[in-house]
Amino acid sequence: MSIESSKYPTLKQKLSREMVEWLWILLYLAFFFCVFASYKLVILNQLHAACFAYGTAVLNALVLSKVILIGEYFGVARKHENRSVLVPAMGQGSCVRRAGSDRAHPGRRDTRSSPRAQSCRPSSRT
Repeated sequence: MSIESSKYPTLKQKLSREMVEWLWILLYLAFFFCVFASYKLVILNQLHAACFAYGTAVLNALVLSKVILIGEYFGVARKHENRSVLVPAMGQGSCVRRAGSDRAHPGRRDTRSSPRAQSCRPSSRT
């Protein structure tokens, strides 16, 4: 069996595939971040700061695209592949609402002792 007929991709093939995937994610994020930056510049009438706004938008897209690829590499979202997107989003939203309700209404009954409020808190293991 020769090296060229191997079914495993070479390092160069892996690198080129990852770079193409990273480039597509980068272009997608950069487009939307630049659209949001343009909207902010127009609404606030700060067109003199366009270079900074677009530069930070592209920098944010660079960082976030690499974080997405690293997350895919380590399989961060594999446990949620077969679930609806709505279920985890609603679960996290309810934790945020409950946590924020304590500060918004200081005269309210304390919900920290309820089992439902305890499920949203990170465990305090030492």
